[in-house]
Amino acid sequence: MTRAPRSRRVHVVNALHFRNWSKPLVPKSANSRLLAKLARTDVLLIDDFALAPLQDHERRDLLEILEDRYGTRSTIITSQLPPTQYHDYIGEPTLADSICDRLLHNSHRLVLKGPSRRKEDKLDT
Repeated sequence: MTRAPRSRRVHVVNALHFRNWSKPLVPKSANSRLLAKLARTDVLLIDDFALAPLQDHERRDLLEILEDRYGTRSTIITSQLPPTQYHDYIGEPTLADSICDRLLHNSHRLVLKGPSRRKEDKLDT
């Protein structure tokens, strides 16, 4: 058995914050640097995916990130929305097909059931 390297670059992105970085008003060079950084990160965790509707530029940026990472890097998505509804959420059919293809094929799905851990933590305090 081979040991995994100890140092892995992990980047956690809250999907709502990603929206702020992915605005058309952000200079193209800054946006390009961010997309390149996310593409190079060993493990990218996108938290709270699908909480708010995507705009067209956000769909394109998401597709670019997933395309650059596909088959070479790990991407983790957390969402309240079941994967079966991602296509409808993304909206634009052609981009939705491409994004879902990269997100859902060759993926491992973990479905958590039970009460919210956040609610339990709040009750304990």
